[in-house]
Amino acid sequence: MEDHTWSGTSAPAVPGYDVGRCLGRGGNATVWLVNEQSTGREFALKCFNAGDGLGPSEMENAVRREIRILSVLDHGHLVKAHGVVRLDGAADGSLGLTMDYAAGGSLGQLVAGRGTLGPGRL
Repeated sequence: MEDHTWSGTSAPAVPGYDVGRCLGRGGNATVWLVNEQSTGREFALKCFNAGDGLGPSEMENAVRREIRILSVLDHGHLVKAHGVVRLDGAADGSLGLTMDYAAGGSLGQLVAGRGTLGPGRL
Protein backbone atom coordinates (compact mmCIF):
# COMPACT_ATOMS: atom_id res chain seq x y z
CA MET A 1 0.00 0.00 0.00
CA GLU A 2 1.36 3.41 -1.00
CA ASP A 3 1.76 6.01 1.75
CA HIS A 4 0.36 9.37 0.63
CA THR A 5 1.52 11.32 3.68
CA TRP A 6 3.11 14.52 2.40
CA SER A 7 6.71 14.47 3.52
CA GLY A 8 7.88 17.88 2.34
CA THR A 9 10.43 16.41 -0.07
CA SER A 10 8.25 16.13 -3.18
CA ALA A 11 5.57 18.40 -4.62
CA PRO A 12 2.18 18.00 -2.96
CA ALA A 13 -1.02 17.41 -4.91
CA VAL A 14 -3.52 20.18 -4.23
CA PRO A 15 -7.03 20.09 -5.72
CA GLY A 16 -7.67 23.21 -7.81
CA TYR A 17 -4.00 24.20 -8.10
CA ASP A 18 -1.10 23.41 -10.40
CA VAL A 19 2.00 23.01 -8.25
CA GLY A 20 5.20 24.50 -9.62
CA ARG A 21 8.66 24.84 -8.15
CA CYS A 22 9.77 24.75 -4.54
CA LEU A 23 10.37 28.29 -3.25
CA GLY A 24 12.02 27.31 0.03
CA ARG A 25 12.17 24.98 3.01
CA GLY A 26 12.20 25.66 6.73
CA GLY A 27 12.08 23.70 9.94
CA ASN A 28 8.37 22.95 9.85
CA ALA A 29 7.18 23.79 6.34
CA THR A 30 8.02 23.87 2.65
CA VAL A 31 6.74 26.62 0.35
CA TRP A 32 5.73 25.94 -3.27
CA LEU A 33 4.72 28.23 -6.12
CA VAL A 34 1.20 27.28 -7.19
CA ASN A 35 -1.20 28.48 -9.85
CA GLU A 36 -4.91 28.54 -9.05
CA GLN A 37 -6.61 26.74 -11.94
CA SER A 38 -9.87 28.73 -11.83
CA THR A 39 -8.27 32.20 -11.90
CA GLY A 40 -4.70 31.70 -13.11
CA ARG A 41 -3.40 33.60 -10.04
CA GLU A 42 -0.07 32.65 -8.55
CA PHE A 43 0.20 31.97 -4.84
CA ALA A 44 2.81 30.71 -2.43
CA LEU A 45 1.60 27.53 -0.76
CA LYS A 46 3.09 26.86 2.67
CA CYS A 47 2.84 23.12 3.34
CA PHE A 48 3.37 22.07 6.93
CA ASN A 49 5.64 19.04 7.18
CA ALA A 50 4.20 15.71 8.33
CA GLY A 51 5.73 14.05 11.34
CA ASP A 52 6.05 17.14 13.50
CA GLY A 53 4.10 15.45 16.30
CA LEU A 54 0.87 17.35 15.69
CA GLY A 55 -2.37 15.53 15.11
CA PRO A 56 -4.79 16.72 12.40
CA SER A 57 -6.80 18.97 14.73
CA GLU A 58 -3.66 20.50 16.30
CA MET A 59 -2.20 21.11 12.85
CA GLU A 60 -5.40 22.77 11.69
CA ASN A 61 -5.42 24.97 14.80
CA ALA A 62 -1.79 25.97 14.15
CA VAL A 63 -2.60 26.92 10.54
CA ARG A 64 -5.67 28.89 11.53
CA ARG A 65 -3.64 30.67 14.25
CA GLU A 66 -1.08 31.68 11.61
CA ILE A 67 -3.89 33.05 9.41
CA ARG A 68 -5.24 35.11 12.32
CA ILE A 69 -1.78 36.53 13.02
CA LEU A 70 -1.13 37.38 9.36
CA SER A 71 -4.60 38.94 8.94
CA VAL A 72 -3.97 41.35 11.85
CA LEU A 73 -0.61 42.41 10.42
CA ASP A 74 -1.93 44.36 7.45
CA HIS A 75 0.95 46.19 5.80
CA GLY A 76 2.01 46.72 2.21
CA HIS A 77 5.34 44.97 2.82
CA LEU A 78 3.85 41.80 4.34
CA VAL A 79 2.33 38.91 2.43
CA LYS A 80 -1.33 38.16 3.06
CA ALA A 81 -2.73 34.73 3.85
CA HIS A 82 -5.71 33.75 1.71
CA GLY A 83 -6.89 30.35 2.90
CA VAL A 84 -6.31 26.81 4.03
CA VAL A 85 -6.27 23.85 1.64
CA ARG A 86 -6.07 20.11 2.26
CA LEU A 87 -3.27 18.33 0.45
CA ASP A 88 -4.79 15.65 -1.77
CA GLY A 89 -4.10 12.07 -0.73
CA ALA A 90 -2.31 12.97 2.50
CA ALA A 91 -3.05 10.21 5.00
CA ASP A 92 -2.44 12.52 7.98
CA GLY A 93 -4.79 15.30 6.84
CA SER A 94 -1.92 17.65 6.00
CA LEU A 95 -2.81 21.25 5.33
CA GLY A 96 -1.40 24.06 3.26
CA LEU A 97 -1.75 27.81 3.60
CA THR A 98 -2.18 29.89 0.44
CA MET A 99 -0.44 33.26 0.64
CA ASP A 100 0.58 36.09 -1.67
CA TYR A 101 3.49 35.16 -3.89
CA ALA A 102 6.33 37.68 -3.56
CA ALA A 103 8.59 37.13 -6.55
CA GLY A 104 11.57 38.97 -5.08
CA GLY A 105 13.14 35.96 -3.38
CA SER A 106 13.74 35.18 0.26
CA LEU A 107 15.23 37.35 2.99
CA GLY A 108 18.13 34.88 3.16
CA GLN A 109 18.86 35.41 -0.53
CA LEU A 110 18.72 39.18 -0.11
CA VAL A 111 21.15 39.17 2.83
CA ALA A 112 23.49 36.78 1.00
CA GLY A 113 23.53 39.10 -2.01
CA ARG A 114 23.73 42.47 -0.24
CA GLY A 115 25.16 41.79 3.19
CA THR A 116 23.81 43.39 6.34
CA LEU A 117 20.58 45.30 5.91
CA GLY A 118 19.73 48.45 7.83
CA PRO A 119 16.37 48.95 9.59
CA GLY A 120 14.96 51.01 6.73
CA ARG A 121 15.75 48.28 4.19
CA LEU A 122 14.25 45.52 6.31
